[in-house]
Amino acid sequence: MGNLLSTAGTDTLDDIPNLIGTMLSSKGPAPRANAATRVYILCDVGHKQNRVPLVCSGTYDILTPLVHCLNGRGAECKAACLALNNLSIPPENKRVMASSKDVIGGLCKTIAKNSQESYLCCICLMNLSFLEASRRTILQHSPSPDHRNIPPLDNPDSLLRVLERLLTTNSNRYEKTSENTGLFRGRVKASNTDAVRWACGLLKNLSNSKDNATLIGQTDIPKCVVEYIRASTSSASFRWTNNSLEDFSLFIVLNLAKWPESRDALSRADAIGVIQPILVTAEGDFYNDTIQGLTATMACAFLNGTGGGVYRWHMSPIARKAAEGAVAELVTNIQTGRDKKGQYTHSVFTLDTATKAYDIIMPCTNLAERKAAHVHNLQDKHARALQDLRDKHKSELRELQQPLL
Repeated sequence: MGNLLSTAGTDTLDDIPNLIGTMLSSKGPAPRANAATRVYILCDVGHKQNRVPLVCSGTYDILTPLVHCLNGRGAECKAACLALNNLSIPPENKRVMASSKDVIGGLCKTIAKNSQESYLCCICLMNLSFLEASRRTILQHSPSPDHRNIPPLDNPDSLLRVLERLLTTNSNRYEKTSENTGLFRGRVKASNTDAVRWACGLLKNLSNSKDNATLIGQTDIPKCVVEYIRASTSSASFRWTNNSLEDFSLFIVLNLAKWPESRDALSRADAIGVIQPILVTAEGDFYNDTIQGLTATMACAFLNGTGGGVYRWHMSPIARKAAEGAVAELVTNIQTGRDKKGQYTHSVFTLDTATKAYDIIMPCTNLAERKAAHVHNLQDKHARALQDLRDKHKSELRELQQPLL
C-alpha cells in the first residue's frame, strides 16, 4: 500500500478510470482506501481545477465509487468522505451531488452509524445545502427498501430522524466546564462532538425555509439546540466563535422562530428564557453588540413580539435603543450590500428576516409615526394626481377657446 500511495502525488485525471475500477472491484479494503485517497489528493486544495471536471464533465462517474467506499470502515470511509467534501464545494457540483439520492443516502447512512466519519458527512451535506434549491431535497431524504414514498417524520431512516437521533443522543451529555474566560466552555461529552456541531451547522442551513422549519419543529431538535445554548449562557460573555455549536444553534432558533408552525416547539423548550440573557452584557445595562446579540434580538422579537407590533423589552432603555439601532442598521446593510466589519457580511441574514424583526421590535410610537407618514405620502400622491388632472383639463379648455383661423 505504501508503494501505491507514493504514486499519489503524480496522478492525473488520466488515472481516474483505474482508480474507479479499484474502488468498485477490489475485494480488500486497503486497495480501496488507497484509491479513494488518491482521488482525494486529485481534488484537494492544490488541484481545485479538477473538481468540476470530475463531477460535471460526464467523462467520469466518480460519485458512485466514492459512495461505495462510504460503506467501508476506517481509512476507506474517511478518504471517501474527504474526497466528497472537496467535490461538494464548487456551485456546479452542488447541483449534481444534491440531486443524487445515492450521494445523500450514502452520507445519511454513514451519519446513522455514529462513526468517527459522521462529522465529515455532515460537513459535506452542509456544503451542498448552501445551494438554496437543494435544501428541501436534502432534509426530506427518506429512503425505503421497496421505494415507497414515506414521509420523513414517519421514517426512522430519513435524514431528519437520523440528525434528530444524533442530537438527542448527546443532548443529555452536555456539561459546562469550570473555566470562566468569558468564552464558551461547554462541551458534549461524547466521541462525536464534531458530528453534533456540524449537524447543527447543516440544520442551520436546512431550517431556513418554512417547509423545513415546520418538519424540524415536529422533532426534538428544537429542544436539543436550546439546551446547547442553555449550557453556555452562564458565561460572562456571549462572544461565541463563528461556526461554533452555540452559534449554529442560535441561528437554528432564529430560523424556527420566524414561523408559527415551528415556534411552538421553541416555546415548549423555554427558548425565550434561554435566549433573552444574550441580548445584554453581563452587567445587564448595555446591549450585546455582537452577531450573537443581533441574532438573539431578532429571535426574541419573533418569540416575544405581539401581533400589534409591540415588543416587550426586558432591558434598560440604553440597551433597548442600541438593539433597535442594530436591527435598523442590519436592514440598511442588507439593502445596500454593505458588511459590518468584524461582525457579519450582508448576506448572513435575509432581508425578509431583518425587516420582519424590525417591524416587531420598533416601539409602538415609532410604528404609529411610520403609519402616519405612509398615510401622508399617499395623501400627497393623490393631491398631486388631482392637481395634474386639473392642469390637464385647464390646458384642454384653453385649446378649445383658441379662435379658429
